[in-house]
Amino acid sequence: MFKVTKKPKTPNMIWDSEKNCLLCKFVKGIFETDDAGVADKLESMGHTVTEIPNES
Repeated sequence: MFKVTKKPKTPNMIWDSEKNCLLCKFVKGIFETDDAGVADKLESMGHTVTEIPNES
């Protein structure tokens, strides 16, 4: 799982123009996903991405 922290002055929702759909929605500045591709795309946009180990 990946925890993404949005950078300042970024909207809470980010649109994916390539797929023409919602990429992510931040809740209180945090977005969590299991999709490494989404995490990489958000990191390339300047957001902070932290990998969280899965709890078993």
